[in-house]
Amino acid sequence: MNESTICQMSYSSDKEGNFGLVFSDEIAEDESRAFSYWLPVPREVLIRAQLLESTLFREGIAIIFPCSYRNELIELKTQFGFPQFYFSHDLIGKQVAFQIEIDSYVYLFPRFRSASSLNLNRYRGGVSSMQKYDLVFLEVSPIDIDAMNDAYIERDFIFVGQTKSFGRRLESIVKFD
Repeated sequence: MNESTICQMSYSSDKEGNFGLVFSDEIAEDESRAFSYWLPVPREVLIRAQLLESTLFREGIAIIFPCSYRNELIELKTQFGFPQFYFSHDLIGKQVAFQIEIDSYVYLFPRFRSASSLNLNRYRGGVSSMQKYDLVFLEVSPIDIDAMNDAYIERDFIFVGQTKSFGRRLESIVKFD
């Protein structure tokens, strides 16, 4: 089965000045950054794509969301849906909807696609094992932020996302046959 794990990341530059994404816990404490969720997809899958949604549906991607419940790792799992997909669990008490951000998607249409556009959302952090993967990250946003807040306030459930130090082993955040 094909899987992709939602990551918590921020924009930054690497040592050579290349702009891209890093895990939220790779940011220096004195730096201020806005974090968001990102879904890694192998670049070759996107290059083959005529339309992102049909390719990812055809590939049968399961989406994993690393969460925290009372300081324990809980992995939520759902099937890819475009542009929206939903996570639910007894610990949350309701469905929480997310969507692929269209701005991170538009450049994938054939008439907009170029080699440089596929490099926009690449990993630029310092985890060497991540550098070997040829991944492009699509931005994922919560649709109902109130549902996420309720899960935290009422149930101590946090939608964290994969970071360098939280979630799966980094080598297993993406599995494609």
